[in-house]
Amino acid sequence: MSRKIPDKQFALNIPHHQPHNWQVNTIYLFETAMSALLGFLLSFHYSQLFVTPASPTTDFTGQTIIVTGSSSGLGLEGARHYVRPKASLVIF
Repeated sequence: MSRKIPDKQFALNIPHHQPHNWQVNTIYLFETAMSALLGFLLSFHYSQLFVTPASPTTDFTGQTIIVTGSSSGLGLEGARHYVRPKASLVIF
């Protein structure tokens, strides 16, 4: 013979686990850090793929420009940037 137990009794007898305060803080810090990292990565990739720097509007006609460290990397790109507005002499 089986005894019928109401469903509500099972719900009342289940112990509820409350996380400790340090667990809640750790989870919050982790979620905040991951959100900040994701935001940074999305912003960085967007700026690298879809944003082009504006060309200089100053006219360098008749002026000499010296760019140090322009054999590669940012210096080379900077030298290319100064050649566009008609600099008469760009020294690498």
